Amino acid sequence: MSGRLLVMGNVDGTSAAPSMALHRTARTAERSVNIDLIKGALVLTMVVYHCASASVAPEVRQVRGNLSFLHYSFLIISGYLCGIHYFPQLGERRAATCRRLVSRAGKIAVLFLMANVAYHILGLGDRDALSEALASPVRILTAIFVTIDGSYVAFEVLWYISLFLLLVSVLFRAKSMKSLVFSSLAVVGIAMFVPGQSVVFLSIGCIGLVAGMLASQGYLNRIYQALLKAPFLPVAFLVVDVLFLRDIRSDGAHCIVIPLRFVEACSWFYIVVWILPRLSDRHRVRNAITLMGQYTLLSYLAQMPCARIASLAMRRLPWSSALLYLVSVAFVLAITYAVVLGVHWGRRQSRTIDAVYVKAFS
Repeated sequence: MSGRLLVMGNVDGTSAAPSMALHRTARTAERSVNIDLIKGALVLTMVVYHCASASVAPEVRQVRGNLSFLHYSFLIISGYLCGIHYFPQLGERRAATCRRLVSRAGKIAVLFLMANVAYHILGLGDRDALSEALASPVRILTAIFVTIDGSYVAFEVLWYISLFLLLVSVLFRAKSMKSLVFSSLAVVGIAMFVPGQSVVFLSIGCIGLVAGMLASQGYLNRIYQALLKAPFLPVAFLVVDVLFLRDIRSDGAHCIVIPLRFVEACSWFYIVVWILPRLSDRHRVRNAITLMGQYTLLSYLAQMPCARIASLAMRRLPWSSALLYLVSVAFVLAITYAVVLGVHWGRRQSRTIDAVYVKAFS
């Protein structure tokens, strides 16, 4: 990704669509089509992942193992956006930028908690695990905020992003680019020897942050141009990764896992950037993917409960597990896209809807 990939958007990787007011003023910056395509592709892949997670068929649930890069990808995108959008603004706006990041982190944390409450009220979570946790308040608080246990918590990526934005607000106190890069890489170095899933996510976000800062200064242009001439390299890495590195990624030390996870996610990014722009004869598909990329956070919140509901509703149908899975993926994609279209249309028609959306998601 070159230094030209300047984007205006949310630093959680959601890059909310411009509001009505922004359409009428010069405040709207040029949006990177590549970034929106990547995020839209992540939404599509996340639907595939969550539909597999909701399935009870072992052969379908195996799909999750090949898509484990997804969660790390959201942190890379978040870090990249922080580096390429907010880093150039520091200067005299350092304090305001840090306050903006803290505010954004707080909003995402609130969305994380509200979404989990709604998820369990609707009966979509693991009832046995929740009942067990409610018997011990300390245990459930630990599961939610420390271990991020998937048995009790949904939408966990939101919590990791919230923590990361708080970390970035601290890192941005550095007075120079060199000290900021050093501090970010120091976090990565420490994480390689500290146990815990949270530190892995934070460190991968910091790598994305450094990449975004370097891109904002044009330092990644040569790398990007070199990759354009050798598109087989990301594909070759993914083949080796799937065939030989899966066990290392799952059980290896952080000093091995963190670099592998980052390269894996970036390889998928590159393939998406290389393939999707070639859908020129499929402009409707490309536009739909781009729109979901502009509403990544909304899409993420919508598709997870839809995947669970689809799985529960279709479980009694006399179809094979593979057919049930494919139908549920198509159903969830349709519902998610309908939600995005509805909100996008509503924002353009109503100032109130636009203001509510901006307040909640921007």
